Amino acid sequence: MTHKRNPITFENIKSLWKAAMPRMATFYADQISEHQRDLTNSASARFVPETLAMFFIASVRMRKALEKLAVDKQRMRSNALLNAGMIAAEPLYILLAAHGHSDAHEQVRRLTMEAQKSGRPLVELALADAELKPFLAKLKQDQLEVLRNPEKYTGIAAQKAENVCRHWERELKLK
Repeated sequence: MTHKRNPITFENIKSLWKAAMPRMATFYADQISEHQRDLTNSASARFVPETLAMFFIASVRMRKALEKLAVDKQRMRSNALLNAGMIAAEPLYILLAAHGHSDAHEQVRRLTMEAQKSGRPLVELALADAELKPFLAKLKQDQLEVLRNPEKYTGIAAQKAENVCRHWERELKLK
């Protein structure tokens, strides 16, 4: 299809990873010596430079690809809004369960099916559902806001990103 963008650079990087990973397992196995002057790595060690070259090529390609990468916020927003009603399904069932609904996941699953069939927004159906009213009445304003505006729902993504950053700051001794 002429309108598609070919992710060949990322496909090549993954291909290099698939070629290098088994060699890394061999490299790690070569670290185990049966006895002094063990030559069980004499043939397999000859592939270490090739593995390093694959890593170097993949790193250079990734750096170049990431330099060109741009976030199209408007496109992301429009893509998210295509299924905006369904994005609210996850926070909806989590909030319902947190407020005591014993089968929140199944109830929300049924509502999503109904929303897809009827074309009505999931949140509208949930707010009108008599069984859910007592649970929805317990929600705070900011929780209701997440349901009404699902683009605000990020779950624990920010916390996970911060944990990853802290981990690598420690690993790389940046702080």
